[in-house]
Amino acid sequence: ALPILSPAVLLRIAIALLAFAFVFGVIGVATPGWLVRGGIGVGLWAACSEGSCARITDHDPADDATRAMTVLSLIFTVFAMAFVKMTHKAVIEATSEVGRKSKITAAVCFFSALLMIIGLAVFAGNMESVLGSSISRYYGYSFYLLWVAVGFQIGAAATLFYLAKQIDKEKIDRKS
Repeated sequence: ALPILSPAVLLRIAIALLAFAFVFGVIGVATPGWLVRGGIGVGLWAACSEGSCARITDHDPADDATRAMTVLSLIFTVFAMAFVKMTHKAVIEATSEVGRKSKITAAVCFFSALLMIIGLAVFAGNMESVLGSSISRYYGYSFYLLWVAVGFQIGAAATLFYLAKQIDKEKIDRKS
């Protein structure tokens, strides 16, 4: 059985996980390390070689979809952090809304992770079709940072679902 943690502790864990997801996500989206090979790094916005970068100006639909999904994921991560703060306020005020707000916030976290996964899958699929299957050896740190961000988003969602389950169990125990 999992240890019972207070709602305030679970919310602190969720906000920390979301903060890590956001930081890793921003770094991953903003940096030119999606594909790295021989001193050249390509990102969503720029390609860099030996210290100089050039902005990516072509508008490949797959690249645009990746940009859109990853940026939307970051926006929803910020929304989730705001919802965690509202849930924390409900905990402090001891309202009956804690369980419902936790479930809604967890759903936003999962949705944010799903958007990021879609963006990463679109990017990987496009690179495989353009450059061939050997490209997987060249995914760089930016690409992998976003997978770590997805892990943090899912961890936050799981924490919030656990909180909602704990709150629901307490309600049932009080009725018994």
